[in-house]
Amino acid sequence: MSASGLSTVRLRRLREVLTRHVEPGDMPGLVALVARRGEVHVEAIGTTEAGGSEPMRRDTIFFGGNSSWGLGFQVFTRRKTLASTPGRFGWTGGTGTSVYTDPAEDLIGILLTQREMTSPKPPNVYRDFWTSAYQAIDD
Repeated sequence: MSASGLSTVRLRRLREVLTRHVEPGDMPGLVALVARRGEVHVEAIGTTEAGGSEPMRRDTIFFGGNSSWGLGFQVFTRRKTLASTPGRFGWTGGTGTSVYTDPAEDLIGILLTQREMTSPKPPNVYRDFWTSAYQAIDD
């Protein structure tokens, strides 16, 4: 365990879980970040485009020189899952992003994928990322 209270073993598991979404072709690549108490852990997995050879890097940007933003956050008011702690706030977008801050756990998580949502239910990679991020807390 590190000073941030994140388990290095469980962070390795986070990479394994996310790789299982990239390797079968669910998406060409992703970048994931978990930060807690000043420690930042970043995973870059796969390639920047389907069939491409350029590896995903931790500083890869998906906007292609053009971007558009809106401001609106989800705020959890009661716990229903491991990751839905009251006070946790953030946003999951239909074009493959999920960003949340959990003040109670002093945790920030960011998942950038190339997996567009095709229904109101997010792809499993979102659930697996957040479950693994919270399982990495070891204090």
